[in-house]
Amino acid sequence: MRKSLIISWISACDYPLFRGWICEWGVNFFDEIIIYWDVQLRHPFYWAFIQQDLAQFPEVKFLDPVDYGFGVGDWRNAATNELIKHATGDWIFSIEQDWFTDNWERFFNSIQITMSKADFFGFWNETNNPYVHPAFWAIKRELLEKTSKDFSAHPEINGSDHFAKITYDVNELRVYIEKLRGEFSP
Repeated sequence: MRKSLIISWISACDYPLFRGWICEWGVNFFDEIIIYWDVQLRHPFYWAFIQQDLAQFPEVKFLDPVDYGFGVGDWRNAATNELIKHATGDWIFSIEQDWFTDNWERFFNSIQITMSKADFFGFWNETNNPYVHPAFWAIKRELLEKTSKDFSAHPEINGSDHFAKITYDVNELRVYIEKLRGEFSP
């Protein structure tokens, strides 16, 4: 079972701890790590530096930004759909660069257990209309293909942010969602 990690990375940001995480843990757990460079019209761009730093890992691939109608389209939706097009995994994971846990070994062991119980899981965003938060989530590719693949923010749905629509789509399919809160332990 192949596992793909997709990352939307804003070009003007560097996350040294996350780069270290990719080198130490990410390349050992995921079959591929795909990074999409998003341009938010902020400078400087760090993508050349980051690509050079991660070039030693053949599992890490980089995607250039696509035109999505800046100021009209949703940047996160465009990035995530482009990443999904290139991902080959049976499972698609997303981890934001500023998300951490204090025990990565326990985290990855817990993921393996959770993958055997649920087709969709992640950290739960407790709002008026709760959904899986984009900081960490995973979905079986087969299930993802049955959704709208709409990763846009939807403030008209009780103030829902990015990735909420995917949760609502999965709920409509009546699929079990593992709702992670606080300490990650299935």
